[in-house]
Amino acid sequence: MNETNASPFSIKQALSDGWQTLKPRFWLFIGAFLLMFAIDIAFQLTASVPTIIIPAFQEIQFLVFGLMGFSFVIMIAGAVVKTVNAMGLIRIPLSLIDKKETSIKDLFTCFPLFLKYIASNILYALIFIGGLILLIVPGIIWALKYIFWSYAIIDKNMGPIEAIKYSGKITQGAKWKLFCFFLVLVGVNLLGALALIIGLAVTIPLSITAYAHVYRTLANRADSQPTASVKTD
Repeated sequence: MNETNASPFSIKQALSDGWQTLKPRFWLFIGAFLLMFAIDIAFQLTASVPTIIIPAFQEIQFLVFGLMGFSFVIMIAGAVVKTVNAMGLIRIPLSLIDKKETSIKDLFTCFPLFLKYIASNILYALIFIGGLILLIVPGIIWALKYIFWSYAIIDKNMGPIEAIKYSGKITQGAKWKLFCFFLVLVGVNLLGALALIIGLAVTIPLSITAYAHVYRTLANRADSQPTASVKTD
């Protein structure tokens, strides 16, 4: 993987910093998850209404098509809102780390970045699939290399290609450590699931804040280095 000997970040420190970030704002994350769940349920219920009504009007074709169209529009709107909420879950911990004011409203502040996010997501997926075609290992390496594309968009308002390149820059020398970090997060969340599922209410927000700390550490490290000194894989 062409990794350097110097440790780019500490997994233990990331978890510790993640916990220190989470602890005073724990209920902000719980509230955010509950709100996202409620919104998702509301969209699903609204989209399902036409399927209940259609049988009663199945002989009126234009009304059936209208109801089906309504259901489709609601499903698309729900997917958009769900994606924007996911982006908000990136903005919230970054704002907390940077000592900026943040609230549950930040779940909805990333709408202007939606198209950039979708385009970057598609680009990232194509890169990952291309790597898997090349005997799987390159796919894993590239997935780790470009994993922070979404953070680059939300943190620095970058475009799709710029965000992918920036992620490649900041993960230089860190991919093996990132792989270990993700394994640790899997283990942490498995323990949370074993704790009667309730533990996930702590381990999932902890994973999100720890992940944001890793991004900020790598970004600060890369941004402090001269451009010429940053190598590519």
